[in-house]
Amino acid sequence: MKKLVPCLLFNIAGLLRKILRVNTKYLNGFAYSDHESKKAIAFDEKFDTIKYKNKIVIDVGCGFGGSLLHILNQGAKACYGIEYDSVRTSAAVKFLVNECKHPDKFLILNADARTLPIQKKTVDIVVSDAVFEHIINLEKVINELFRVMKTGGKACFSCGSTWLTYNGGHLWTYIPIPWVHLLFRQKTIVNTLKLFYKMNDSNYPAKRIDNIINLYETLGYLTIRRLKRMLRKSSFKKYIVFQYSNRRWKKYIYKIPLLNDLFAGSVCCILEK
Repeated sequence: MKKLVPCLLFNIAGLLRKILRVNTKYLNGFAYSDHESKKAIAFDEKFDTIKYKNKIVIDVGCGFGGSLLHILNQGAKACYGIEYDSVRTSAAVKFLVNECKHPDKFLILNADARTLPIQKKTVDIVVSDAVFEHIINLEKVINELFRVMKTGGKACFSCGSTWLTYNGGHLWTYIPIPWVHLLFRQKTIVNTLKLFYKMNDSNYPAKRIDNIINLYETLGYLTIRRLKRMLRKSSFKKYIVFQYSNRRWKKYIYKIPLLNDLFAGSVCCILEK
């Protein structure tokens, strides 16, 4: 029975990926850096008040460096990239050395956002896209942002799928079943994902499966309610939480407290010190 449920779930997921035409293309290295640069433009559209020119900026969870390149191209005075994964840190350095015209303006740090290696009151803007929902003890990150930001500074971050949404487990590319992370135990989900190791598919190499299992097991269980409670207790003088989606019907759902967490789009936040 222990093996039967993951096998059934794996086969159902494979059928649904075909029916729903799930995009399973695997991007890595410079290809993913280019993808991040395009995502950074979409990120800025959510926060139309961001002005990078002549500002000192931190990108928390800079990944392969694509978003940092975008920020530097917008005229930032200097950029710090914070990345927890050492492989991505190295890839980001290589990418920016090749692509950035001002190598003296960026510094990529392999560091934990809960203990930022940056002096207090030195940063104008902090940005982060689809990272905070992955962090356990997010309160420590919020406190660190307050410490390193200048008075009048601004932090803008966007969370991808928060925990109670249909894709709260970040599993859609693998198991496209809504709320599957709430329907099955974590062990069952992990055992299902391990079956991908046996697939002869270039879109699901072993390192990709390693990454999704680690990502799934270390999610921070962030909800909109918990985020707002966290920010109320923070030292920031002002915060705004809003939800962003291209689907018009979701704008009405967001007004209903019992449903906004279940159908949340991109959860965005602006903090002012």
